[in-house]
Amino acid sequence: MESFLKNKIIEDIKIGDKAIFNKAIEEAHVRLFGELIGDVAPQHLKEEYAMTTKYSRRIVHGMPTPCLTRVPLPELVAPGGVTVQHNFQLKAPMCIGDTVTAIGEVVGKEQFNITNVKGTRNQIFVM
Repeated sequence: MESFLKNKIIEDIKIGDKAIFNKAIEEAHVRLFGELIGDVAPQHLKEEYAMTTKYSRRIVHGMPTPCLTRVPLPELVAPGGVTVQHNFQLKAPMCIGDTVTAIGEVVGKEQFNITNVKGTRNQIFVM
């Protein structure tokens, strides 16, 4: 994704436009997010404890995945675009080393520069 995004007008935005963002989740991301929100539960931060759980390894906090899926949207609707609703259903936990792939797609346009953008369901690929 470009550091500086080009300003767009409604005519620049086309149905079917897509943007993709990939992020591999690292140890530091989990620790920093836990510190930020105050969630230091052992299934996120303690390997020994996590080995005794259903997943047998540490899992990432739930909310970083939905946050990361928003990243491609500014590329589609230009700087200053605002999202007003997000709906997510997490199908499985993410673990350190997993990669989130977020795909945003313009699926509709309305007058007054309001654009409907669909983000695909969180696609988690273990690399």
